[in-house]
Amino acid sequence: MIIDSRTVPDGTTIDTDLCVVGSGPAALTLARAFAGRSIRVCLFEGGAVEMPTPQTRELVQVENAGDFLQVVSGDRNIQLGGNSPAWSIFIGRGEQGLRLAPFDPVDFERRDWLPGSSGWPFDRAHLQPYYERAQTLFGLPEFDYELARWGQGSTPALPLGTVGGAATKIFQFASRDAFCRNVLSEVDHAPNITSFVHAHALELLVDATGQSVERVQFGCTSGTRFQVRARTVVVAAGGVGVAHLMLLSRSVHENGLGNDHGLVGRHFMDHPLVNGGIIEPTDPSIFARAGLYDLRDVDGISVMGALGISQDAMRREKLLNSAAWIWPRARYFRPAPGVVALKSLTKGGWKADGVSGLLRDVGHAAQGVGDIAAVARHKLSHRMFYPHLFRGGWSEPQHVARSGYEVFEVMHITEQAPHPDNRIVLSETRDVLGRQVAAAKTRWREEDTDSIQRTQDILARDLAAAGVGRYIPDRVDGRPVLDRGGCAHHMGTTRMHDDPRHGVVDAQCRVHGVSNLYVASSSVFPSGSFANPTLTIVALALRLADHLNAWLAAA
Repeated sequence: MIIDSRTVPDGTTIDTDLCVVGSGPAALTLARAFAGRSIRVCLFEGGAVEMPTPQTRELVQVENAGDFLQVVSGDRNIQLGGNSPAWSIFIGRGEQGLRLAPFDPVDFERRDWLPGSSGWPFDRAHLQPYYERAQTLFGLPEFDYELARWGQGSTPALPLGTVGGAATKIFQFASRDAFCRNVLSEVDHAPNITSFVHAHALELLVDATGQSVERVQFGCTSGTRFQVRARTVVVAAGGVGVAHLMLLSRSVHENGLGNDHGLVGRHFMDHPLVNGGIIEPTDPSIFARAGLYDLRDVDGISVMGALGISQDAMRREKLLNSAAWIWPRARYFRPAPGVVALKSLTKGGWKADGVSGLLRDVGHAAQGVGDIAAVARHKLSHRMFYPHLFRGGWSEPQHVARSGYEVFEVMHITEQAPHPDNRIVLSETRDVLGRQVAAAKTRWREEDTDSIQRTQDILARDLAAAGVGRYIPDRVDGRPVLDRGGCAHHMGTTRMHDDPRHGVVDAQCRVHGVSNLYVASSSVFPSGSFANPTLTIVALALRLADHLNAWLAAA
C-alpha cells in the first residue's frame, strides 16, 4: 500500500516495528525480506511515485564547498524506487538497466597504502552467499564474473598480463525493471508493508541517554509534520542522504547522531571517470575479434569486458582498483586534453547529463580543417555508429564492416581513496523544510592521480608486449585527465569498522552507541572498488535483513 504523506494529519504519530528511511534498492530489499510476516514495516520516500519534479529535486540539492565537483543534485533521484527508475544503459532486448560487478577480494583487505584504517570487518568469502542471492533479485541466472566463463570462442580475451599485470574484468547487466517494477510490486502488495511518499526525514530523535532512537520526525512541503515510533530504524538513503540526516539529528548529540568521533560524513568516495586516451592497434582485424569488450548478449545475459589490473599487481604496486572501457573510433578521433576536465572542475560549469563523451569526437575533429574534412569523408563513406558509456553493439558484424574503426578510445572508472577530508558537511543554507543543506568538500588527491597514472603505464607496457598495439594515455602536464568527478556512486560517509574510533557502524551495520539504529547504504563501505556499488548494496541489505529478522523475532 502506498500513502501520500501530505494526507497524514499534522502531528500524527505512526507506530510500526521497522521504520525504513528511503525506497531505493537497499530499502526495497529489506522490506521485501519481511513481506507477509507479522512484523509491521513502514517505508518512507521523499519523492513521489512518478519522476522527480524541480521542486523535489531542490530538496536534495548539495552545495559544492570544495574544489572538486563530485555531487550533482540531478544525480540524486528522489522517487519511489530510488535511483532504479533512472538506470539508463541500453542493455538489449529493448530494456534499460545498469552494469553490475562484485567487489574484488583485495577490496575487502587492509591496504596500508590507503589513508586511515582501511579494510572491511569481513572478507569477500563471507559476502559471497549474499552476492549470489542479490544476483537473483536482479533477475540474473548465474553469479559468474570469471573471465573463463565469458572470454572464449569468437570473443577471446586480449593476451594481457605478460609484463605488468594487466587483466580483463567482467561486468554483467540487469534490467531496471528488476527493482523499480518487480521488487517494488512485491513490496506494494505485501499486507504488512506501507510505503509513504512525499515524506522527508527531518531528524532522528533519541531518548535522553542518546542510546536509542525513539522517533523519526518527518515533514512534507505542504507543511505537514508527523512522527514515526518504531522498534528498529534503518536509514537506507544514499551516501549523501545518510550522512545528512545523521548530522541533522542533534537533539541530544550536538555534533550529530553517531558522530562522537567526528566521522559522520568523512571518507566520501565516488568513481571518477578519467579520459584514458587511445589505443592504436597493431592489427586492424582486432575490431572483429575484440567483442568480449563490447556490451553484448551471451546466452540471454548482457555482459561486457574491461581492461584492468590483476589483484596481485594491485597489491605489489600499491594501486587503487580500476577498470577501463574501450570503444572503437575512426582515425580522426583524438583526445582534447584538459577541455572536459577544466569544465568538470568548475563549480557551476558542468552538468551531469551523461553525454559529454558523445560530443567529444566532433569537438576534437573541429580542431583543424584537415580533421573536419576527415569527418565529412567518413560520414559520406560510412554509417556512423558511436558506442559509448550507455550503449554497446559495436562488435556486430555490420558495424565492424562499415564504421571504419581504426583506434580505441579508453575511459577509466577508478576507485577513489577513502580520504577523511573528503566529506559531507552541513551548509548554512536552509531548504524549504528548514533543514540545513548538505555540502560536499572533496578533492581528487595525489594518491588518486598517482594510482591511475601508474595503472595506465602498466596497461601500456602489457598492450605493447602482447602485440595488441600502442596505448597513448591522455595527459596534461604529464598527469591523467578527468572526464567527470564521479558516477553518482556516493559511498563511505558512515564507514563500517568494529572500532568506533575508526567507523560509524559496526560489522552488522548498526550505528555505534545506538541500540536500534542501522544503516543500509553504500555509505557504510570502507572502500569503493571500481564497480557500480549496487550489487554490493543489495548483498549487504540481504545480510542486514537476516540479522534484523532474527533480532526482531527474539525481541
